[in-house]
Amino acid sequence: MGLTLSGIGSYVQVGPAVPSNITKLTTDDISGLDTSQVDSLDSDQIQFLSADQIQALGTNFSVFTNSEINAISLDSFAALTSDQLNSLNSDQIGAIDSLHLAALSTDQVSALSTDFIVALTSDQFQVFGPGQLSALTTDQIANIESSDFSSLTSYNIAQIATDKIASITTDQLSSLVLSNKFILTVSQVGALTSDHMPGLCTDGIQTLSNAQINGLTSDQIGVITTDQIVALTTGQVSSLTTDQVRALTSDQIPNIETNDIIWMSGNQLNAFTSDQLSFLTSDQFKALLPSQISKFSTEAVSGFSQGLIASLTTDQTRALTSTQLNVLTSDQIVSFTTDAVKTFTRTGEWL
Repeated sequence: MGLTLSGIGSYVQVGPAVPSNITKLTTDDISGLDTSQVDSLDSDQIQFLSADQIQALGTNFSVFTNSEINAISLDSFAALTSDQLNSLNSDQIGAIDSLHLAALSTDQVSALSTDFIVALTSDQFQVFGPGQLSALTTDQIANIESSDFSSLTSYNIAQIATDKIASITTDQLSSLVLSNKFILTVSQVGALTSDHMPGLCTDGIQTLSNAQINGLTSDQIGVITTDQIVALTTGQVSSLTTDQVRALTSDQIPNIETNDIIWMSGNQLNAFTSDQLSFLTSDQFKALLPSQISKFSTEAVSGFSQGLIASLTTDQTRALTSTQLNVLTSDQIVSFTTDAVKTFTRTGEWL
């Protein structure tokens, strides 16, 4: 039946409670309704409420049923205040249809409570447009449930500004890994905090593209766990920048797999400091190809420890250039193995 107008304030001047007459009610008329009167409005009447009338309902608006909320015109829905929207319960929030969610302004979205965000479903989040997703605050982003976060598409996630990426929780990141859709952009990956990196686990690290690896900051590289270092693919290792190589720690360097280290470029190898070179294991150093050995700079060669010199194979020794040999100290020279020394002639040329 809906709301009857007879005898209620100025309503007697309006006439029967037909939809066309609902539009004639003033905001004072609307704000004067008590909860039971608002509750008696039906969908046929609600659809004619203007933006000003909807606002005049105040938080009494929350007595509407799920279907009645979706009966509000889109223009009027876009006029709801933050107090009105945040007065809805989780059942009402979860029932808001896609058209009404899409009608929310960016100001409305940024004012949604964290309880409202938690109540949204995965399907509802996918309805949000670029402007709405960009409007989410850091608190709101952090309160998106992991199952909802992992349902976002690459298009959805790309709308989250890089300066808000730090608010993503480790559980949310893990949900992307577990769903096999680590879809952060290169700039977003670079905006992750050092606290995020260990939370990516080995599977997460392996899902990063070479471009995403290349976009990591030195601070991010420095906190990658040894298990994650082991999990790096050959392509990922070879994509490291020289600054990233210099950021590798004494715990990380010995855990670079030999199958990966042989694909490091001359620029990467020369980025190692003398201290970092000392962290290479003999197995790693022996695995280096002669072509890699010949690309070490004289500065790098002069930093070779006696242990590294002693681990050189005969093929690697032959790869040393005369320029490299000229910077070796007497302590380094005496560290060559007998087999390595046999590759020399008396004149210092290789046999």
